[in-house]
Amino acid sequence: MAKPLPRAENQQAQVLQQPQRLVTPPASEGYIPRTVDVRMTRAQAAILRDKLRQLQDSGATTADGRPVNNRAQAVRWIIENEVVI
Repeated sequence: MAKPLPRAENQQAQVLQQPQRLVTPPASEGYIPRTVDVRMTRAQAAILRDKLRQLQDSGATTADGRPVNNRAQAVRWIIENEVVI
């Protein structure tokens, strides 16, 4: 014979545990991915577009000698030349 189903009034409510958030280690302590997937606001995209045009007009090149022809190379140029930590 089948067991009777438990009644809701006899059971205590179960508390669901929140999943633990993954902690990203500091850059000096672990692997750093070489790619970045970025979603920009319209204003940020316009700034990057304008910066790319300025870099193209000035004939800028990345550290490996490639001319800056696309957004990824523009971001690479900015990191190589404008970021001071």
